[in-house]
Amino acid sequence: MAQASVQRQVLPQRLMQAIVHSSQSSFVAAHGEVHYLAISTAGDAPELLEGLELLRGETKPARPLSAMAFKTSAGSRAVTPGSIRPTAMIDPVEALSSGHYQVVEIGKRGDLDGAFPERISVGRAANKDIVLRHESVSKFHGWFEVDSALSLYVVDAGSTNHTVVRSRQLTARAREPVPPGTPIRFGSIDTFVVDAESLWTAFRSRSA
Repeated sequence: MAQASVQRQVLPQRLMQAIVHSSQSSFVAAHGEVHYLAISTAGDAPELLEGLELLRGETKPARPLSAMAFKTSAGSRAVTPGSIRPTAMIDPVEALSSGHYQVVEIGKRGDLDGAFPERISVGRAANKDIVLRHESVSKFHGWFEVDSALSLYVVDAGSTNHTVVRSRQLTARAREPVPPGTPIRFGSIDTFVVDAESLWTAFRSRSA
């Protein structure tokens, strides 16, 4: 059915409803200042999916999150010297229409303390704004920032397995601009930045 492919991209229910019931112009007007992150969920990644449930904003896990190793481990695709390959910018509509992704809002979680309000934290720990529960991701891996012009930046916090933007491994604590379509790899977790217009188009083009 038309909606089946959309179900592979897990969106918060409120966002799905907004897309279904809005024109592109009205959706972008309401959500255009928000940045989104598409997180690859291909393969067997139950802990990653478990952590992403914390970000859906609708339900809470019925049980504590499963335990993970205390230290960050080198994942199968973790960065090693010479392993970084050039990566082109991604077409968000094409990628979302064909791949397995969960899309989350790049923003502060309302259920956490307001420490460092200018930083949207990323890491495998459950108290991060964006939770990527994978052994290759550091507990506090990095963060996003948004400037006064609403441009988005990513920063690596000195993580064990690094953050890669396109083909470049980031220097710790240096801001890197990441416009829509930019691929970002946290440890061995592949993600890319999505804007509101692309999100609406990807959903509606598949449900037309």
